[in-house]
Amino acid sequence: MKFAEPGLFVLLFLPLIIFFTYLFYIKRRKQIKSKLGDIELVEKMCSSVNYKIQSLKIFFIILSCVLLVFAVCRPQWGTKLQEIKRKGLDIMFILDLSKSMLAQDIPPSRLEYAKLEVSNFIDKLKGDRVGICGFAGQAFVYCPLTLDYSVVKLFLDMLNPDAIPTPGTKIGDAVIKVKESFTNDNTSNSKYKIAILITDGEDIDSDWHSAVQEAVKSGFRIYTVGIGTPEGEPIPIKDENGNITGYKKDPDGKVVMSKLNEPILENIAILTGAGYSRGGLDKVYQALSHLERRELTDKFETQYQDKFQWFLLPAIVLLIAGFVIPERKKNV
Repeated sequence: MKFAEPGLFVLLFLPLIIFFTYLFYIKRRKQIKSKLGDIELVEKMCSSVNYKIQSLKIFFIILSCVLLVFAVCRPQWGTKLQEIKRKGLDIMFILDLSKSMLAQDIPPSRLEYAKLEVSNFIDKLKGDRVGICGFAGQAFVYCPLTLDYSVVKLFLDMLNPDAIPTPGTKIGDAVIKVKESFTNDNTSNSKYKIAILITDGEDIDSDWHSAVQEAVKSGFRIYTVGIGTPEGEPIPIKDENGNITGYKKDPDGKVVMSKLNEPILENIAILTGAGYSRGGLDKVYQALSHLERRELTDKFETQYQDKFQWFLLPAIVLLIAGFVIPERKKNV
């Protein structure tokens, strides 16, 4: 047995108050009788009151209050499989894990800021399936589409540039991976499938345009979010302790300035019928909130069954008995 609202057990102080109040009443009653004169004579004068019945009534009322507290705490036992119906989209985050995302023009870094934005975005969702694809010189689907947001956040926390040893920024490969993931998951129409690409846009190693054309043919939209500044920032090189030991340089020995490449991201969004925003996911969330959502019925959950009635019914009976049973003895 478990309780859905265990915090309400604090209400048990109410029957305790009734119990101690009754004890005080008994003590006070004896004190008053002793002051009236001979105790035996006073008892005979009050013989019409059945104190045993009176105590029994108080016991019924106290027990009723205890049972009522147990009822409001929602006791549960026994389980059943229940189909959960929700309306939602299929949302795949495409997160840039290349070294350029370590630039700190968006503190604490482009990548950490992006991960925080994704986490906050997920907190707002209700019923949408979410997945994560990370990319650098390669692309991997780290978390397939799921309704378990805690699992998605677990994978999100683990992502960093070391997760993909191959350097580069292959946006096109990531788009193809997401397309394959959406294609393999045939539980919904493509109009319910959304990709959110979060990157600084420094696409050096892939043919992103042909990959996006494939996405257009598949029918899913790609919302793009630019992380970084057009002015750029050096890419830090860190030691194993996370300390900055220098900055990335080109073959000529000059410090590389990583700049936000907005034209690529704007083109991707336009080609797929979506939108582009810089820095955050608020505009994307607002756009998605207006989209039609499909009904998800492929989720079954084991749910405990409420059994509060097993406490509520006897509580009501005892409470009625506590007030209805007469205290006075019948005249013979």
